[in-house]
Amino acid sequence: MGPKITILPAPPLNGQFYSSHDEINGTVHLSISKSLPIKNITVLLRGFAETMTKFDQEYLMSPSLQEHRSYHTLLDMETRVFPPDNVWDALEGSSKPFKVKPGEYDYQFKFDKFPRRPKCLANHRVTDTVFVKRRENYLPPSFNNKWKEFNKIDNLDLYFYSLGKIIYNLQVRIELGKSMNWYKPFDKFLREYSIIEFIPDSKLLEQGLNGSPTSSALPQGAEEMTMAMYPEDIKRPPLDLRSMETELNTVDTDPSSANGTFSRDTMIDRLGIRSAVPATMTMGNEHIYKSRYKIGLPDGDSNLWLEIRSRDNAIKQTYRMDPMFQEGSGRFDQVFLMLSCSSDNVRETLSMVMKNVAAKKLQLNLLETVTFLSQGVGNENFSSLRLAALGLEADVEGADDVFDGGEFEYVSRGSKHSAGPMYYKFQCELKLKKIPALQYLYFNQEDYRHRGNRLYSFKTCTIKREFQFQLLIDWEINGSAKVGRQTEVIIKPVQIFCQCRPNSSALRSGAAPDYTRGGMAIGEVDALPLYVPPPEYVETPKDT
Repeated sequence: MGPKITILPAPPLNGQFYSSHDEINGTVHLSISKSLPIKNITVLLRGFAETMTKFDQEYLMSPSLQEHRSYHTLLDMETRVFPPDNVWDALEGSSKPFKVKPGEYDYQFKFDKFPRRPKCLANHRVTDTVFVKRRENYLPPSFNNKWKEFNKIDNLDLYFYSLGKIIYNLQVRIELGKSMNWYKPFDKFLREYSIIEFIPDSKLLEQGLNGSPTSSALPQGAEEMTMAMYPEDIKRPPLDLRSMETELNTVDTDPSSANGTFSRDTMIDRLGIRSAVPATMTMGNEHIYKSRYKIGLPDGDSNLWLEIRSRDNAIKQTYRMDPMFQEGSGRFDQVFLMLSCSSDNVRETLSMVMKNVAAKKLQLNLLETVTFLSQGVGNENFSSLRLAALGLEADVEGADDVFDGGEFEYVSRGSKHSAGPMYYKFQCELKLKKIPALQYLYFNQEDYRHRGNRLYSFKTCTIKREFQFQLLIDWEINGSAKVGRQTEVIIKPVQIFCQCRPNSSALRSGAAPDYTRGGMAIGEVDALPLYVPPPEYVETPKDT
């Protein structure tokens, strides 16, 4: 029986994965049944990123160009555990091995904290095509540690997903002396490996994505958005449709004219419908994300669309256990249905929307895009995770209060072109935060692993993992839920962290964590719960 090598690393500080604050240490256990000539025993801590990209056949000029491979060494550290330093120094370069007797041996090892930058930066050339600039390149997290399992499954999506990986491992290398047998004349190495999971501090991940932890610039490709602020101290009264009808019939000229009649602006004011801020005003503390397509109403001229307003753009950075719909979360707590209609039929359109438009279903998805790069060729992998799916029928608690067409508020007016009719814009809040099932929805409460990887965004030389939020709401208009009666809002890209926020106000104040709703308190990081596969948290099936 040959020697048996066992690597026993000490558990990480957070009990789940190693981070930037950990010093990797542990024990190497060696069990030998007969004498063994050993020159030295070394423990190595290594990390590498490997990608393979493929061309479609229609773009190939020759079969030899079908695959491109890239390999980057991220980390390479080593420490000797046998013989001891004093003995090693006394040998003065002698290569004579030590004869180790049969038995059980333990050797302790310890490494410094993980470096901030990957080792491969020293070999980067100016002409290399990479995802991040040199000053923004930080040691990336582990990715696809279980890539070998994907190759055993007859699934093309998983196969292509496995073509990029970032692996960190501990390696024990035992160098043996020369064998006395003539057929084994050379030195021999015995090796044992142990893969570890490394995820850097959230601040380093943030810098790797944005270039600076305080950067306010949006990454390229971000969804176009309009910024505006709606002061909380302004209370807008609901529309009175009867008053609207009276004003439209009696008031429609200019107050400064000789006959003393009134304009449409004055009409809106006299209705008691106040605008919080002019539509052209922009403020930096609230970001607006609009639905990609508008819903046309039966009159052929009016449109509906959805807006999500995120205070301080909090939605762009989401940590594990962050509330998603709670009031004040800055994510999906301010959702508005917007209406644009012509000045010629304001009353009729508002009346129709109030009576005949209803929200029927909500779905919140997390969209993942993983891109692998090798020798200038990139391949993308897409997948979708359903975070929440909820019917908004009357029997769902809180659904009755989600949308009330009588609460539309006036926002602004304008004309599409100088000679065209005047269009008015109104808004009505969807009170999704009032639904109990959504009030206590925390992001990634289960510490979910998607295809073996925790949920986190990152970007390194040849691998980029990005996420988007997708909010879908199905609408019923005039009792018909036709295909296409759906609003979709995409927030991209968003930074996702698998860590909890370390500065929870509840923990700072000394308040006891609330476990009554399941899970852990927001911001608690000392003892993460074990991963339990949630049955409702599955990949969204593709349309066939």
